[in-house]
Amino acid sequence: MTEKQEDAQKKGNDAGEQKRFVKFIGGCFLVVAGITMILLWFDDLAVILRGSIGFITALGGLLLLYSLKE
Repeated sequence: MTEKQEDAQKKGNDAGEQKRFVKFIGGCFLVVAGITMILLWFDDLAVILRGSIGFITALGGLLLLYSLKE
C-alpha cells in the first residue's frame, strides 16, 4: 500500500469517527429530550395511552369479527 493510500484511508477513518461521534451526541440529546418530555407531560401521556388502549381493543374486536366473515 502506498503512502498516499494510507493517508486517504486514515482521513476516511477520521471522517467516519466524526460522524459516529455526532450521531452519538445527537442520540444522547434525543434520549434526554424524550425522557424530559415524558416526565413533564406524564398526565397527558397517560390520557393518550388510555385512549389508545381503547382504540386498539376496538380494532382487535373489528378484526375478529372480520375473520368470522371468511
